[in-house]
Amino acid sequence: MFTNLRKFGRDQKGTLASVFALATIPLLFASGAAVDYSRATQSRTQLQSSVDNAAIKALLGPQNLRNATISAILAKQDEISPMLDVTGDENEVVIVARGSVKTSILNAVRIETMGIRARARAVKVFEGLPPCILALNRTASGTITFAGTSDFQAKDCVVHSNSAHGSGMTMEGGAVPVAAGFCSVGGVNTSRTITPTPREYCEQMKDPFAELAKPFSGACDYNNVSVDPKQNRVLKPGIYCGGLELKGTVKLEPGTYVIKNGRLTITSQSNVTALGVTFFLTGSNAGFSFDAGGTLDLRAPKSGTYGGILVYQDPNSNPGYDNKLVGSSDSVVIGGIYTPTQKVTLQGGSGFGQTSSFMPVIADQVRVAGSTTTTSNLDGMDLTEPLPKSFSGVRLAE
Repeated sequence: MFTNLRKFGRDQKGTLASVFALATIPLLFASGAAVDYSRATQSRTQLQSSVDNAAIKALLGPQNLRNATISAILAKQDEISPMLDVTGDENEVVIVARGSVKTSILNAVRIETMGIRARARAVKVFEGLPPCILALNRTASGTITFAGTSDFQAKDCVVHSNSAHGSGMTMEGGAVPVAAGFCSVGGVNTSRTITPTPREYCEQMKDPFAELAKPFSGACDYNNVSVDPKQNRVLKPGIYCGGLELKGTVKLEPGTYVIKNGRLTITSQSNVTALGVTFFLTGSNAGFSFDAGGTLDLRAPKSGTYGGILVYQDPNSNPGYDNKLVGSSDSVVIGGIYTPTQKVTLQGGSGFGQTSSFMPVIADQVRVAGSTTTTSNLDGMDLTEPLPKSFSGVRLAE
């Protein structure tokens, strides 16, 4: 009997199989964990792709519809209903999505899910062309209007309306404007085919001259100056009270002309040359009317405090006034027209402004009712403040 027990103790048959069976348990666990981890990684990659896509799509659309846009895209995730945290502003959106993936092998050891997380930050990129027309009013209808048979051409700049109105930009009648781009914070009302297609729900464009210093406008240097049709005069910079009316042949010496408590008027009989000049409109009845049936050559300073600015309206003076610029093929207007709280109407005969390489209009509202051509060629101009760049797309920043 004792002999049999000793033989049993020395018998090692089957020992290796037992050890292998025991060693297989952690191997199977590791293999199962790898399978579940691989599935979670794949799901996380898919979630990241969807979050990236949602951030871009949301930033391209209206801000008030962002959450709905994001939820609609992420609702397509297989097996995942992620929790979302969405933040940002008009130029940025950040999405953080958290979810979980059910396990298979690891479920046997009571690890039922594996958490996943994805984050995306999208930003708007402003590296496009500067504006040739920028309407600053944020609520009105038709802040930029192309009417009648106007022939507006601006191939090197964009047309931008800051109005959130459903018809923030309007194209009426036979008007078919040409520009490098058209953008409205609100909607665009047109029955015409415009190339490129106007874009809606754009971002606000910054007023580049909002902090521009105002010229000194104290005591009057001249009062109620009017140059009659048969007169030939040379005028000097200074403070012109009661307005300035030019009907004859006039040369304005370089500098700043403050037109105080009256309008700047250039009539159709005039022949006006003004090189290196800025007109500052302030006080009661501030505004301008250029009716250049004759010869008009107006050019802003190329540099300095008011470099590139031809007309500058005091924002606190006579808001809502409608300024007129009526030109002809003999009209040269080089320099920015800046009337932040007033309207500007551009009209004229065929070819108006063709020689004007730089005539951006930044106003409360702009109406183009005649035939005019302008470009945004900044060669030779050192603007006091750079023009803002237009929206050029959305990119992922993270």
